[in-house]
Amino acid sequence: MNHHRSRTPHAGRMQSRSRPAVESLEGRRLLSFSAPITSGGAGHSVAVADFNADGLGDVVVFSGSNSVGVRLGNGDGTFRKSSTLSGVKGSPDVITAADLNGDGKVDVRAISYSETRKGSTTTRMSHTTTWLGNGNGTFAASTMTSGSWSYGIPYEPQNAYTTEADFNNDGVLDGASLHGRSTGVITVGVSTPDGTGRGFTCPAGPSPGAIAAGDFNGDGWMDIVVVNSLSSGKATFAVLLNGKNW
Repeated sequence: MNHHRSRTPHAGRMQSRSRPAVESLEGRRLLSFSAPITSGGAGHSVAVADFNADGLGDVVVFSGSNSVGVRLGNGDGTFRKSSTLSGVKGSPDVITAADLNGDGKVDVRAISYSETRKGSTTTRMSHTTTWLGNGNGTFAASTMTSGSWSYGIPYEPQNAYTTEADFNNDGVLDGASLHGRSTGVITVGVSTPDGTGRGFTCPAGPSPGAIAAGDFNGDGWMDIVVVNSLSSGKATFAVLLNGKNW
């Protein structure tokens, strides 16, 4: 019996099909956030908290001229509509989420405004609307207080363009910032206990207009959420999940 052994053109050389060569990154690090995960239902400004105590980050946004939308996290970087909070007066400005009455449940507070102009003087009225949380993603009826002041130039409301969180879990706050809607990127600045730091950029999606941080998949690492395409009338959320490779 003849035993025939097939030979490749490179017989005699050690070949490995399971460990291909890896290009050197020359000291660079891979970005530690995923590509943006997009879902609908966004709006002007954004705040993050765990409204239903399930360990996942939820968001709240101005969803219209006189309402606030609560979106509960699904655990994968997307959100589902939970409830609409009414009672906002005027135009939206800033929204926050925190335990405002010390009962251990997260509440929502919205700042909105209305204004009148006479000659070169603008009179602005600010409205603070509060919804106390029930701890399950629902909220009590709103309460509102108002105040007014005058100034000489028109006021333009500002979205939140920066956020702070401990992205690399070293006990030191880091930061992330938007740099205009035309850039489509965010800059992440990582601080260290010795006072040094480093930074890198990540894609944020089209026309980013607000940014916040929270844990959206329940893994104990802080992620980033951005509101995109606000001026289009069909604003979306873009979540960048933490890659944990710091």
